[in-house]
Amino acid sequence: MITPEDVRTKASRKFPALCRSWVLGDDPYPMPIRANLNPSSESESDRRDDWKRLVDGSKERTGKGGYVLEFKEVRTRLRGMQSQPSRLVIPTREDHLALIGKAASFQSFCHDVEAIRDFLIDEEGTWCAANTTLILRYPGDWENIVQVVRYLEDNPQAAESLREIPVADSKFTESRRQAVLALAGERSADLGLTLEHHWGGSSNWRPTIRFLDPDMRFGGLSRMTIELTELASLVDSLKPKGLFIIENRTSFDALPEIPGILALWGEGNAVQALGKAGLPADQPVFYWGDIDREGLAILGRLRRMLPRTRSVAMDVETFENYEGFTVLEDSGSRTSFEGLDEEERALYRKLEDGVPGGSALRLEQERIEAGYAVRRLERCIRS
Repeated sequence: MITPEDVRTKASRKFPALCRSWVLGDDPYPMPIRANLNPSSESESDRRDDWKRLVDGSKERTGKGGYVLEFKEVRTRLRGMQSQPSRLVIPTREDHLALIGKAASFQSFCHDVEAIRDFLIDEEGTWCAANTTLILRYPGDWENIVQVVRYLEDNPQAAESLREIPVADSKFTESRRQAVLALAGERSADLGLTLEHHWGGSSNWRPTIRFLDPDMRFGGLSRMTIELTELASLVDSLKPKGLFIIENRTSFDALPEIPGILALWGEGNAVQALGKAGLPADQPVFYWGDIDREGLAILGRLRRMLPRTRSVAMDVETFENYEGFTVLEDSGSRTSFEGLDEEERALYRKLEDGVPGGSALRLEQERIEAGYAVRRLERCIRS
């Protein structure tokens, strides 16, 4: 039977949908939460305790925002007619936000959306609705992201040197390239193509390397950023047991020392430039990214260029181990199965299974402990 904690978890997964409905002016409330309201215990006392726990966590009992229970009369074997929970709903958006503790996050999202709408003249919120997850990924940053795009409109040559863009700190644009590119492409197709030319080409991406094996380090350096054209020579000289590509910076930084392993920060789609890096054909390559449709799409594209690539911690088992941390991602971002093996395709289907409206679940890479990923990497190396 569902618990109040389970209700909050399910409601948290619906936060992107809550934000999207606000953008579109929809009102999905009262919002039903699918839940098992039948206690599994055969003991009458345990069944009452389970129901009491659920009732005590409801809005009526706590006096705060949250869920409410609807009841129906049921004839029982021992006590005749009894009132039992039949449905669980969240009455209003305010109740939803109070239940999951995201009122401040929602206000920040609304502020970001207003900044974007003013810039794009997106009165109906079409772009914002389609990119809700992207907006939520950079909370409070969108006024500055808009300023970056405005600057690039007037100074497109600045795309060659992102740290010289006079908005926020020097690393702001580098760490938010995905958002800048998406917004720029919507603002102007020509500007989007200009940025893709500068940011997507293999000659412009400089991979960051971590020497997870201390014996591989040059002059004691634990990491370095190199030209892409130098990567093949570095790999050929070090001959690592594996080139371990990690999509997100937080997970990349969290990796411990691993004998024989050279780690590379993939920076999302930038990793596709590796297809032109001239890596040795027999070099084992391992990829660990977000468990979502885009993460699997990046994996598929990378494998089409580097067929020896194997995924790490991107399978159904990992998803089920960390399913409690999943969130709902935007709709409209389906990708093909091209480049994925059967196990990865099964994971893709599981992300979409039972999720309405063309959306899917998303498990961010940062939610998975680095130690877990290392154990999965070691398993891949042994097999």
